[in-house]
Amino acid sequence: VIFGHLAGGWIGLLTITLPAIALFWFGLYHLSAYTLPLNDKNQRGSAFRCLVTFTMGTNYPYYFVDKDSQPELRVEGNSFLQFFAGPGIVYTGCDHAAYISDSVFKNRVFKPGLNFTGMFDSEPRIVDLRPQLRAFPVEAKTKDGIPIQVTTFIPFRLDTGGQEVELFQSFPIREEAVRAAVTGGLTERKEDDEEESGVKEWDGQLVPLIATPIVQDVISRYNIDELCGTGPREEISAEVISRVTETLRSWGIEVIGGGISNLIPQDEAVMERRLESWRAKWEWEILKDMDGDKRKYIQDLGRANSEVTFFKHLVKTAKEAVDNEDTSLLELIRSFGNVIGGPEGRRYDM
Repeated sequence: VIFGHLAGGWIGLLTITLPAIALFWFGLYHLSAYTLPLNDKNQRGSAFRCLVTFTMGTNYPYYFVDKDSQPELRVEGNSFLQFFAGPGIVYTGCDHAAYISDSVFKNRVFKPGLNFTGMFDSEPRIVDLRPQLRAFPVEAKTKDGIPIQVTTFIPFRLDTGGQEVELFQSFPIREEAVRAAVTGGLTERKEDDEEESGVKEWDGQLVPLIATPIVQDVISRYNIDELCGTGPREEISAEVISRVTETLRSWGIEVIGGGISNLIPQDEAVMERRLESWRAKWEWEILKDMDGDKRKYIQDLGRANSEVTFFKHLVKTAKEAVDNEDTSLLELIRSFGNVIGGPEGRRYDM
């Protein structure tokens, strides 16, 4: 301004100073488009304001997504400034989106890439667009009251409306699904006063929270003998996934598969009884497939082994009685009677 005035007064201001200032701001406006990775040309105005307010220190906060899919504050700012302030920045990769709210009027969904925030906007909530998997144990009871533990696994993602991932493009996104997922968290109330109630978000504990009672309800309709078969597991998986899919759809979540692991009784005695039953069943199946002579041979061999085992137990009892010098003949006979009439004798058909 001084140079233009000294060079030609008012004419110098019009012919030197004013064109120089206009050229500076025009060049700065076009240069700002190259300082940030803009998604489209419509963001040039916001990029220009961003460059100017950053140099003045009146910018709003700048957020970038870190490796844990959380918003990382790169540049501090005050989103409540109103005079010559803003905008802020939210930058995500191709596999994340952002949900922004000013807590009063505006709730927006930002697609992957660079986006600008406005006045009063709160910290962004980052949404992972990639498929996710949750595997969690579920404790349930069968129809006959036997505790069962089963691991349930459910892969899911935000509803894409049938869109597929394309090469050189970001992950597909539906704004309605993002809004439903982010704003539709459940608050679980704790009966214990010492435990804090928390919001179950869609990408955290919401899926296990919804799926657990469904798995428990389905398992409660079967008894332990039915669950140990091969058919019910596939039927249970299909019903669980169908019901979970239908329930989570209202949260904007798309279930893309899932299933359950082996159904394991929590009581080891139940497992042992099932194994013994399984062994006896297949021994009988084998005997049925044999001809008469082989079957009789196997049965005689099994009886002989049982008798040998019984007599070994009887000899052991007698030896223990003889080693005890205070044992009388009557007590020895009573010991033999207890063995023959006890579980050992009944087990070997004595």
